[in-house]
Parts: sequence; structure tokens; C-alpha cells
Amino acid sequence: MSIAYKGYPALTGIVLVNTAVFFIWQNRENADVMARHFVHKDQDLSQGYWYTVLTSGFSQEGLLHFGSNMLFLCTLGRHAVPLLGNGGFLAAYACLTVASSLATRAYHTYIYPRHHNHKSGYQSHGASGAVLGLLGFIGVAGKNSYFHS
Repeated sequence: MSIAYKGYPALTGIVLVNTAVFFIWQNRENADVMARHFVHKDQDLSQGYWYTVLTSGFSQEGLLHFGSNMLFLCTLGRHAVPLLGNGGFLAAYACLTVASSLATRAYHTYIYPRHHNHKSGYQSHGASGAVLGLLGFIGVAGKNSYFHS
């Protein structure tokens, strides 16, 4: 199965960026730079690394994490692009990535400490939040959706 779907350049581009970032992570010499710029940490906003709420969505931890996220992204993306168009799909992926990063940040800042009596010192990365957001979007807006009248 080819990821370069005809008529889906936004989906193909997102998968290729995720793939490139995954392979850059495989070289241990890049670990410090990648961890600084492609993992969202609790202190990032205060230290000026605000963009990690987006770039962390292109950083997968291991082969299983990468493979499953890309499989679901390709599967769901083929349904979302016709509904949103290529530009809308890019915007949705970016917004869903940022929203999931901020939701994780809010959880670890406000909810986790109440139940564990300490801050978590979390790190966040991966496309799972955006992929699950796409699943929700397709479930609500899709042509054959249960919610579609």
C-alpha cells in the first residue's frame, strides 16, 4: 500500500515529515537536539520553546508507536481529506496536535498533582492526539457517520 495517495498531498506530506523525524531520532547523535525541539515538556512555554506543542506531534517514540500512528493517520486521513480539502486537513492536523499537547499539559499541571501530591515532570510527543481527533471528526462529520442525519 502506497502512502503517496493521488490527490492527498497534505496527508502524504504529513506522513513524510513524521517519517523523516522518526529516522532522524534513530541517530543517537541527534538525541539532544531532537529532545529539545520535538518533545513537549512542562517547562517549554516558560523557556520560549512554545513551538514544541506542534513539533512534538511529529515525534514518535519507537517503531510500534510510529507504525501504528502512521497506519491510523493514513487510514483516517483518506476519509478526512475529502471532507476538509488538503489545506483544511493540514490546518486540522496542526490544530489537533496543538490541542492534544495543551490538553496533556493541562492534565499534568492541574489534575495529576491533585491525585499524586507532586508534579509529574511530563514529556509529550506523538501523533496519537491528532489521530484520535481525526477519528472524532470523521465520526461526527463523515458521510456515513452515526451522527450524520
